[in-house]
Amino acid sequence: AIISACEKGEQWRQALAAFAAMSRHALVRDTISYSATISACDKGKQWQQSLCLLAAMRIQDMVPSVSTYSAAIGACQKGVQWQAALGCLAEMGAHDTVPDVIANSGAMVACEMGEQLGLACEVLAMIQHVELAHLKVA
Repeated sequence: AIISACEKGEQWRQALAAFAAMSRHALVRDTISYSATISACDKGKQWQQSLCLLAAMRIQDMVPSVSTYSAAIGACQKGVQWQAALGCLAEMGAHDTVPDVIANSGAMVACEMGEQLGLACEVLAMIQHVELAHLKVA
């Protein structure tokens, strides 16, 4: 609850401090606490922290949710880290996690901001391909 409050108040430093305090007080870090902290880092434009937390989740054998990935991609977008944003998208695919519109658009905008227009177009084409596949199934 504290981390979520920090996230909503855009207090990424306090969110990280509360997250770190969890282990000192023998509290279990779960997917919810990781996701909330990553989201706080997204709002604080802290892409490196977001990616470190995402990596820590994987080390703990936790499966990040679509919203967790989307927050990490959002942080990468804000930091104009298009390579990292695309890496997160690729990781989602490797774990059979279907990116939502937030993840896809974040990666696309990160590419655009990084002047990688060709890659931005590739992400758009991928989105369109997935949407067409869903329409055929329905």
